[in-house]
Amino acid sequence: MNILNQKQVQETQETICKIHNLEFIAVDLDLSNKAQIQFFCGKCLVEKLNNNKVTTIEQSKDRIQKVKIQQKEVKTKENQARLTYYKNILDQIMDFKRFVDDSLDKMYKQIQQYIFPIQKEKQELIEYEQQLNYFEDIKQLSELYSQDEQKSIKLQEDNNFIDEISRQFELLYNCSEYFQTLDTFKNTKETIKDIMQNNVIELFPFVNIKKNDTKTPSLNQICINHKKEIIMIDMDSQNKKIEDRFVCVDCISQNPQIKYQTIEDVDKEWKELNTVTDKILKEYKKESRDKNSELLNQIAQMRKNYNKKLNEISDKVMTESFLCTDKVKQSNQMKKMSIQALDDEQLLKDLKQLLENEEEKVSQSQIITTLKNQDSIFKKDIASQLESLQQQDQQDIQQSLDILKDIQMEKSLICQLTEMIQEIQKCAQKDENYKNQINLIKEIQELIDQAKKYQCQLHLFDQAITVYQQHVQKIEYIQENIQTKSKDQAVKSEQLKSQYSKLSNILNEYKKIFDNNSTDFKKFCKIQQIELEIIKLTETNKHIETEKNNIYLILWKIHLSRSSMSQ
Repeated sequence: MNILNQKQVQETQETICKIHNLEFIAVDLDLSNKAQIQFFCGKCLVEKLNNNKVTTIEQSKDRIQKVKIQQKEVKTKENQARLTYYKNILDQIMDFKRFVDDSLDKMYKQIQQYIFPIQKEKQELIEYEQQLNYFEDIKQLSELYSQDEQKSIKLQEDNNFIDEISRQFELLYNCSEYFQTLDTFKNTKETIKDIMQNNVIELFPFVNIKKNDTKTPSLNQICINHKKEIIMIDMDSQNKKIEDRFVCVDCISQNPQIKYQTIEDVDKEWKELNTVTDKILKEYKKESRDKNSELLNQIAQMRKNYNKKLNEISDKVMTESFLCTDKVKQSNQMKKMSIQALDDEQLLKDLKQLLENEEEKVSQSQIITTLKNQDSIFKKDIASQLESLQQQDQQDIQQSLDILKDIQMEKSLICQLTEMIQEIQKCAQKDENYKNQINLIKEIQELIDQAKKYQCQLHLFDQAITVYQQHVQKIEYIQENIQTKSKDQAVKSEQLKSQYSKLSNILNEYKKIFDNNSTDFKKFCKIQQIELEIIKLTETNKHIETEKNNIYLILWKIHLSRSSMSQ
């Protein structure tokens, strides 16, 4: 009975695949290149097909589970990305909408300010038609005859005001919010493109090459010399053509001293290299995208700050020019009028002022002085605003250049200070002595602003020195060129020589003024030159000292040698 059981177990083992522990279901009847009959289980058949689209039920279940996990991750990332970029678009559209609403509201109020006095004047005209006053009428008639031209000042003001309103309306689509919205659309398209390329399900092959496969892996190429499969590659030889590195079994036997690598090993190295390359490429793309995003944000902020400042300056100029009509009336007090049209009371009053000539001159002088002072204050205010805009613009441009040049250290420290202030503010607000922290926060913020200004001015100073040196060289070159042409015997025209002489005189005069205005730059460049000469002299002195010590050492050795010989 035991013998029978053993026989059954042996037969069962002979029908089970040793690799996959599954029952054989097929047999290979081709014995042309085999020593014995070969049997296959289900997995063996799938592997023999070598087709990634064919798999066993068990493998497909496992693969379905892995793909589902990947699908969930891909969908989660995709949904989050879509929510993010649509939210960014909505936020940017709302910013643009707020800007448009604020701008239109401001224009509406400005026009209302113009309409109110017109309506008031219209009402006064209606009431005025019902009144008759000969002396007032004759006064206005004399003013009309005294004017050189019958042009309405108010219509001229309206014309200028409409120009300004039109300009403001045009700026609605030439503002930072508008361009930032367009940039947001462009960035979103790039984000979608990036997600489509990188956030995908990775479909791994169902069947990998078996480590215990009896067949030697080969390339789909044939050795030119021996007409056999390429099974190994020469990866170590130097100065060898690529096409000569592929070898078959006969090539290997002919050159046994060469160390070859199998197709599997080369394939492994190739995959590792592609993985590293792909990783580096992804990191580089991410850094590039982050830098471009930072630069776009910086440019958008520049545009926003610049337009905001310009709008403030424009509003002040418009208020001064168009809305403050009292100054215009005050500056036009002296008009051509005839005393014949005045009533007795006005005539006596004006004659009294005319007799008090000196006092009238003082009064007129005071009016003019007041107007000039007010105008001077206005100009200083606008100049200060423009200088602030220039400084802000320089800082913004410098920050953009720093982003492109990867200047990170000082910027990183400034960012750390800014982050620390924000953290302190959060903590301090919960503290009872919050007011005591305000001064410290304010001082650190001033330090950050000064650091940014200093960094910008430092770069500007370096640029100014470079431009100064180039300008000096250009002036000297042109002066030498003019002097050479003036002495050129080939130039026969006396008129041309005279022009060269005048040109030389103008250039010499310009150089004098330029030198006077550039005294500090000149001193700085001389100091730089002296420092370089000192460094050279120090190096030369070190070299001489070294040579001197070497000579002393040689002389000392000679002295010792002679002393030993004499003994």
